[in-house]
This record gives sequence, structure tokens and C-alpha cells, in this order.
Amino acid sequence: MRTFVDPAGTEWTVWEVRPARHVGPTRERRAGERRGAAAPDPIVERRRRAERRLGEGEGPWAPGVAAGLAQGWLTFDAGTERRRLAPVPPAWEGLGDDELAALCRAATPASSSGPAATGPPALDGD
Repeated sequence: MRTFVDPAGTEWTVWEVRPARHVGPTRERRAGERRGAAAPDPIVERRRRAERRLGEGEGPWAPGVAAGLAQGWLTFDAGTERRRLAPVPPAWEGLGDDELAALCRAATPASSSGPAATGPPALDGD
């Protein structure tokens, strides 16, 4: 996690987010046994399109993560504004304030709802 001040004087906190991989059996809810039926009906696949819930690269990724964010992103937070940049630039932690400000300008505005809205991850020892 880093803090920097952009040329306009706004203080930003930036941190990296990596979505959790889904661990455990990958079983769909509808594949379970049906109650009250002597024998389950065969499941007929009717979808015509590719599976849309899979992320890019190796999966399976956490449900609800957009494909473009599956490999992680940087979150820039100024308190009243939040931005997201994907993919994560290599060695971003070592960049200077001017370089971080340029990445922040290139980042996409993000909503402040959901689990990420709680703020940056806690540091060890805090």
C-alpha cells in the first residue's frame, strides 16, 4: 500500500487487489438430487453461448469478478473518489509519485459499493 499526492494536491492511497480463487469442489446448485423424484431427469444443456462466469487466464476465479479484473487491479482511493486500474503494472510499489499519478489518471472511476468500499487492507502490526 502506498500514499502519494497528485499535482492537484489530492492525497491518494493505492493498493493492489487480487481476487480469491474459488477453492473446493465446483458443483452447480442445480446438479444436486431432486427431492421427491424417483430418478432425476437428465440435465439438457440449452445454452448456446460460452460460459460467461469464467475469468481470463487460469481459473476458477471468485464469482462476480469481471473478466478484465480476474488477474487483479490497483485501487486508488482519495476518500471522495475511487479508481481502478487493471492489469496491475509490474513493480508498481517502486514507482515515483509522478508515475503513480499518471496511472491514477489512466484508471477507471469505480463505484464505492461492495466489500472493497471498506478501504485498504489492514497492515500487519496496526
